[in-house]
Amino acid sequence: MLSQVMRIEPAVPYQYARARENLVVSSHDASFEVKKGEMLFGYQPFATRDPRIFEDAEVFVPRRFVGEGEKMLKHVLWSNGRETEEPSASNKQCPGKNLVVLLCRLFLVELFLRYDTFEFEYTQAGFGPTITIKSLTKASTIWVWGLLSSLWQRGFSLIFKKMYVFLTFCFFLKTCCKKNKRCFF
Repeated sequence: MLSQVMRIEPAVPYQYARARENLVVSSHDASFEVKKGEMLFGYQPFATRDPRIFEDAEVFVPRRFVGEGEKMLKHVLWSNGRETEEPSASNKQCPGKNLVVLLCRLFLVELFLRYDTFEFEYTQAGFGPTITIKSLTKASTIWVWGLLSSLWQRGFSLIFKKMYVFLTFCFFLKTCCKKNKRCFF
């Protein structure tokens, strides 16, 4: 789902650089010669919302990159490079790319663990969507522990078991912090 968010609304939609050498930039329709030293400018959504590559390119499809769709990740260009490539000294891809993905995932986990329901207003503006959160309903910790407990009993993968142990430990620390009026972390 996160790759779909970055496809629809890239964190950094604009890119620019000077050409280090003469090169040819190709699109579906044409090729363009770029001379060394010329300034290049790119607008990511032109590439990431290309209807020739993505079916229903303007529509948010949460499971677009799951299963067979994972092959399409090479067309997601939000970090000054392809989603499938890693940042290195030889490319201009954002060195914080993996950190951004991790923090976004942690934010989503925190959001869904902290709130049972939320209402939002979605409006389409000229340069992209605007989402306004209208209300949040705080989560009861009971359903989280019940869900994780049932996953544990059904023998789901080791990752769920580790997550259950970690969340139980965090809940214990949080409870201790409240009782002692100090926090360990």
